[in-house]
Amino acid sequence: MMATPTPAATLLRAILDLRIEFDILTEKVAKATGVNPRDLGVLDVLHSQGASTPKELATRTGIHPATLTAILIRLERADRVTRNTNPADSRSTRIAITSATVKELDGHFATVNHALQTRMNNLTETAQLTIAQFLHDVGRITREYPDNTTTAG
Repeated sequence: MMATPTPAATLLRAILDLRIEFDILTEKVAKATGVNPRDLGVLDVLHSQGASTPKELATRTGIHPATLTAILIRLERADRVTRNTNPADSRSTRIAITSATVKELDGHFATVNHALQTRMNNLTETAQLTIAQFLHDVGRITREYPDNTTTAG
């Protein structure tokens, strides 16, 4: 007979399952838009956080700067991003997502976003804020995962 998982174990399993589901959704949208999943991640960051320098994008996405350069070239050639002089430092550039790409991505995510909004509307404001804080903490924990980890064994 299997033991009933603890609430913490159930929550951790739900987080791990959610990661998998987001990966699947990313694959679907990437395929529908004709970009690869990693490129879509860059577009998502630009969409949610606005124009960024390549250095800021590398930090936020965790993508090596050389790899990010290749991604940005691909996205620029596909008219998905624009590159302009950085007004704060004319020696650097700022990358921005195009309005057409924003519209396209919003269209692909509209059904999921609507369903999520409907579900969230069924929660109390306190529950929404508690979950939001928890998810921010989960994001921080995952961002802090060290690059130089080794597997035990």
